[in-house]
Amino acid sequence: MDLLYDVAIIGGGPAGSTAATLLAKAARRVIVLEREKFPRFHIGESLLPFSTQAFDRLGVREKLDRTFLPKFGAEIVAACGTKGVKFYFKDGFRTRRDRAYQVTRSEFDKLLLEHSRDNGAEVREETEVKKIAFEEDRIKIDIETSDGARSIIESRYLLDCSGRQTTLGNFFKLKNRRDAHPHGARTRSLVLDDPTYADAHEHWRGHGHGDIPRDEASRRGGTGKVHRRATDGSRANDTGRARLASLFRRRLFLPQRKTFRRSLAARGRRRRIHRSGFQ
Repeated sequence: MDLLYDVAIIGGGPAGSTAATLLAKAARRVIVLEREKFPRFHIGESLLPFSTQAFDRLGVREKLDRTFLPKFGAEIVAACGTKGVKFYFKDGFRTRRDRAYQVTRSEFDKLLLEHSRDNGAEVREETEVKKIAFEEDRIKIDIETSDGARSIIESRYLLDCSGRQTTLGNFFKLKNRRDAHPHGARTRSLVLDDPTYADAHEHWRGHGHGDIPRDEASRRGGTGKVHRRATDGSRANDTGRARLASLFRRRLFLPQRKTFRRSLAARGRRRRIHRSGFQ
């Protein structure tokens, strides 16, 4: 505990490594505490041109150019595959960049973390924060490594870049927990048309969905409605969601289904003509 860091950063993802690099370049003593060992799997591979400004500031553009595939635009295709639209970044409104990167997220995160280490930040992987204590002029952080060794580090400032883990939010109970699924059982009416429907919801136990008793489904013979009233709201939110979903289906899915049916019909006609030609 003889070394007092200027900033301690929880999380070595893009946010944590970016902050660490910029602070280290500003001659600050920085330590990054990352729970996992990089590279590790993560979702989020497609980057946008606006992010290249941050890469220039970090001084990491050359490493990205050598490692990842440049991306100049994208194409959005309808589900039926008959229609699509292409757009290019160079045609964007007031754009300053004509390209971005398509990355392997695990390698991308490792590259940024190693870049922060190269710029002078101290990085400790496989290190978990166990306790945080705020004092008058410093912050004490109790950490534990993968081999079980525990120690305490001190810093003047603390950045929580742990993402969805929200380390500070969990420690100090700052998170406002809500239903993990927007269409969960907090406010809804479920129709059980199949006795196995209750089994399906038993599978989702602990994933933010309400639990539907099996005996309720069997008592009703697999049909009927099971009402689950909200504890902190009305059914108005569900009604609004249902209307929005209905509008979404009418605007997007139904036209695609019609196009898909037409393409199937055309394919059938071609097959009949093709077969008749060989008879």
